[in-house]
Amino acid sequence: MIRFIFVSIFLFTSYSNYAQSHTSFLDSCSIDSFNGEEVYEIVDEPAEYPGGMGVFFKTIGKYMKISDKYKKMGYLKVYILFIIDPKGEIVYQCSSDGTTLPLEYLERWKPGVMKGEKVYVKMILPIKIKLG
Repeated sequence: MIRFIFVSIFLFTSYSNYAQSHTSFLDSCSIDSFNGEEVYEIVDEPAEYPGGMGVFFKTIGKYMKISDKYKKMGYLKVYILFIIDPKGEIVYQCSSDGTTLPLEYLERWKPGVMKGEKVYVKMILPIKIKLG
């Protein structure tokens, strides 16, 4: 059972700062286009979760399924890359260990905007959950 959830919140729309240490994850999850449209890392107006990132992290902390392997270790540290489409829906996700976001519990995002147009936006989140 999760007694304490500590979520490290580092929201990256560009992963160049830590790409060297996570190259294999980023290579396996690399995606530059979706449905024939460019996926942006940097936009004029970033995508926003309704109520803010605190609400987003509380929701995923409450509903994310955690494997027995990590329960035995006492913590989960995972990197999740996902794409938000122009409608605000998460349409693609990939993680460093197969963990997935609980999409059925998440609300639509306010989509990212580039040059006045709603666009596909790539986001990468490092998440750490302490179990105990």
